[in-house]
Amino acid sequence: MLTDEQRAKRHEGIGASDTPIIMGYSTYKTPYQLYLEKTGAIESDDEMTEQQYWGNALEPLIIKRFAEENDVKVSFPDTVYHPDYPFIFANLDGWIESENAVIEAKSANSFQRKEWDMALTDGIPLVYLIQVAKQCLITNATRGYCAVLIGGMEYKQFTYERDAALEALILQADIDFWDCVQNKREPALSSTSDCRLKFPTPHPDKVVNSNFRTGNALAELMNVKGAIKNLTDQEDKFKMELMSHMGDAEYLIGQDGELLATWKATKKGTRVFNIK
Repeated sequence: MLTDEQRAKRHEGIGASDTPIIMGYSTYKTPYQLYLEKTGAIESDDEMTEQQYWGNALEPLIIKRFAEENDVKVSFPDTVYHPDYPFIFANLDGWIESENAVIEAKSANSFQRKEWDMALTDGIPLVYLIQVAKQCLITNATRGYCAVLIGGMEYKQFTYERDAALEALILQADIDFWDCVQNKREPALSSTSDCRLKFPTPHPDKVVNSNFRTGNALAELMNVKGAIKNLTDQEDKFKMELMSHMGDAEYLIGQDGELLATWKATKKGTRVFNIK
């Protein structure tokens, strides 16, 4: 669990949770947004969400379960730093001295179950794999573990064996990004949110001319919007057929008894249709 001091030091370098963002694999933040935070152009949102609160609260229990499952002793070291690049660091959830291994604890809600079920064959989900690989890179660990509690009641654990090629990519990504931070070189914009951050205020009456790239982008956007409208119309048509068939029933059941769809009322009385 991060201490207040460790949380404050995240602005002084690149932590393990920063690297998936830098490499473009985060769904919560873009490289440009992280760059603005690291350069102090915007304040990072350090207010803890409900998910983060419970993730922190459950972390000791997940580590305890891992220790019991594997009959190992887990210690909790301070922040660790790369021996050659002091701006690259990681706050370890745990360290297994007997195996020279790191342990990362995660808490996932039930909606994320599919992601972790797929991990049984595909390996640790990429965002967390990058974090564990970076921790191993910094500490020169033999291997890494990722333990996850899903929906507050299902425990799973995964093993990361050192991958030199992946770790080389992680290291280079961190070095390049920190160079951008130090030299105030903005990374490329990668979302409409980035555009809103970079250009928050319009200049009245300012005009720009289109070019080949923007003309092509506009044409493609119109094609996409047309395709979305067509798919939305089809979706509505098929939903109507199912809802019409269900009438005032709440459940649609298949020939083998499996639940196919529900059409239930909310507390406000509005019926919501869902495919299972």
